[in-house]
Amino acid sequence: MTGLPSNSALRRPDFNRLLAFQVYDGPTSGVVFDKDTDEPFYFSLQAWDENQECRVFALSRLDKAAVERAIAALSALVQPRWPEWWLQLAEGAEQREQIERHVESIATAAPEAEAIVLTKDLLRGADLFRPLLGAIPRSEFAKLSRRTHSAQEVADSPYIEWLHFLHDT
Repeated sequence: MTGLPSNSALRRPDFNRLLAFQVYDGPTSGVVFDKDTDEPFYFSLQAWDENQECRVFALSRLDKAAVERAIAALSALVQPRWPEWWLQLAEGAEQREQIERHVESIATAAPEAEAIVLTKDLLRGADLFRPLLGAIPRSEFAKLSRRTHSAQEVADSPYIEWLHFLHDT
């Protein structure tokens, strides 16, 4: 899958499973699964509030079959712990390298972000949700997201600007 057709609207998601690739006082990137359709979405942390409680995540739909194959391979390496499975618990260097390859295959396959959510916990619902439809929201998202690629950059990210972005329609 290379993203969504332009006429495919993304509805407010409700997730019931989470596979965390990276964690910093909570998941910062990984895959979440829609409760109703089991559709996988790649998520990546963009910003958080000063207490690191409310977090802004970008979402991209993923190819379900590809994610299922990667999860099957990961399950052979690390015991799954659903509904919230954190992969940083690998035992040895070889195992961590194999996990990294599978994680990288999912992360690099994620298309451009399609929506932004504000939440305290991805498995407990979105407090704010905004699909990225049209050129203006996408360009504003691109400006804001350019600054957030590590935990330190997320800590320095302009959380209030993300809130304004989520509220603008």
